[in-house]
Amino acid sequence: SRDLHDNVGTQLSLISNDIEWITHPLKALSEKEKSEKLESIGSASREVINTLRETIWALNKEEVSFEEFADKLKAHVQKQVKLSKNVKPSFSENLESNIQLGPSEALALFRISQEAIANSLKYAHAGVLDISMSTRNEKYELVIADNGKGFNPDAIDQNNRYGLANMKFRAGEIACTLRIESAFEKGTKVIISKNQP
Repeated sequence: SRDLHDNVGTQLSLISNDIEWITHPLKALSEKEKSEKLESIGSASREVINTLRETIWALNKEEVSFEEFADKLKAHVQKQVKLSKNVKPSFSENLESNIQLGPSEALALFRISQEAIANSLKYAHAGVLDISMSTRNEKYELVIADNGKGFNPDAIDQNNRYGLANMKFRAGEIACTLRIESAFEKGTKVIISKNQP
């Protein structure tokens, strides 16, 4: 329910505001302004549909295998990098055990990964996005790394555009640790790991 509230609820509020902006403008709108706003509404609507599909994918199952999660994440990355043509994705897997995730854990892990990938594509100006996943003895690690411009994690306001506080909160909810390693001109690495079964 929190996932639907935080994601779908926010997106629908933005759509509603945009429609209100068109139907009851504070000033006369040009056809170009209306067209641009309608395109924005269409894009936001598609995002809502995708978010719902992702939520339903996880919550319709009693368990999600880590292998299925990995396939879902790879498909998401491939879709996102098509929009950022300068970024080349790279994947590596070492799945020694096929861990079963609960639906809430799978969804939280997916949302953390989405945020990390979105940050990389939006801010890092990277040429390569590396995704590596490993499992062993009911433990797992997921690493999202880029070769972009990097930043100082200690200097980032937790309420800023990176959404780091939300990522850490989600990780804590599923008993994972989240580490961010980054430095200027040396890229960024987001590491999500579960060290206890």
